[in-house]
Amino acid sequence: MKAIIPACIILTVACLCGCTSTRVADMRHEKDALLTELGAQKAQIKDIETRKEMLEKELASQKELAQTLRQEKNARAKDIATVRREARSFVMAQMQVLRDFSENQALLDYVGGELISRAYVEGQALLLVDMQNPMPSAGILLIGKLFVNDKTDVAFCILRPQGKDLVLIWSSELAAIPGPGLSVVTFNAPVTVEKGDLLGLYSPAEVKVPFSRGTGGTRTLKGPIKAGHKFPIASLEKDDGRMYSFGVGGLLTP
Repeated sequence: MKAIIPACIILTVACLCGCTSTRVADMRHEKDALLTELGAQKAQIKDIETRKEMLEKELASQKELAQTLRQEKNARAKDIATVRREARSFVMAQMQVLRDFSENQALLDYVGGELISRAYVEGQALLLVDMQNPMPSAGILLIGKLFVNDKTDVAFCILRPQGKDLVLIWSSELAAIPGPGLSVVTFNAPVTVEKGDLLGLYSPAEVKVPFSRGTGGTRTLKGPIKAGHKFPIASLEKDDGRMYSFGVGGLLTP
């Protein structure tokens, strides 16, 4: 019995030593794994810091570029503003020259009906389209002329044929004609026309421009109308040889 007790003690100690050795080995493996993970995290942190530095440098570069672009944009805007101001002054000066020139109406080319008193007046809110007197060539128009029987408001128009249609490409502002007789309307800006364009005159109220029959080719369209309006030529009232007393003056190419 006494021999069994020491043997049990020795066996117990041996078991404890074995368990301790296993535990120590496990702790060493765990330590190695933690060290490996720590090394990987340090490498990842270093990579993140490197990328952060690169991004900060790129951000600084982009800010510098943006500042340069703003400066260039401001400089370009100043240049454009200067050019526009100079161009505006030049155009206004040329327009004044043309207005002064247009006052000498004898020097201007004229397209339209003879400006005389005629027998008939009729219609309301009509666009008059002179089909008989198309623009003989390209050029610019400066003034409108008309003979009326009473005070009225009118707008001069330019229409451009497109196949079987007409397009109202330009309309002046309404001009207040003070009373009967011959009147001249100076346009706010020169009007560019092409060969073949047609002259129109729009009266939003009762038409006060007289006409005669058998000598012209003016046709009518019921209003209202506005620039950009497109309509078939066939929609105009049939031609009964009307000639109205209105036309335009300008500088046409020979």
